[in-house]
Amino acid sequence: RNYQAQVSSQSSTVTTPDHDDCLRRTALVVHKHLTTCEQRELRRSLQAPNEISESRRFRKEANAMFDEAKYLEPKYTTTLYRLPILSPGFHFISQRIPLEYLNPSNTDIYDFLVELFERAHLSSE
Repeated sequence: RNYQAQVSSQSSTVTTPDHDDCLRRTALVVHKHLTTCEQRELRRSLQAPNEISESRRFRKEANAMFDEAKYLEPKYTTTLYRLPILSPGFHFISQRIPLEYLNPSNTDIYDFLVELFERAHLSSE
């Protein structure tokens, strides 16, 4: 009976959940899902590159709405050069840097979830 009193008096994750642990586990599940989907898509594209069905993907309208390029400012690289014979001053060429789409890591997903829950004043339950 003494053991039961000790166990019932201690807090558990059911009565007081560990929010940090919940978000960390959720981040791991999301990361696993992303990597699994990427691997499936890569296998499909290698097996039959022209026969990927659109039924398992987002609709084109949803792809346009969630496109990262829509929400990011474009980045440019600028090259300065001088042509002293033709004209005084400097000339430059500005080229747009293409976006690289990388899968987020566990910590990136966790940081995103923490930021999301803090800004929305939500609990992880």
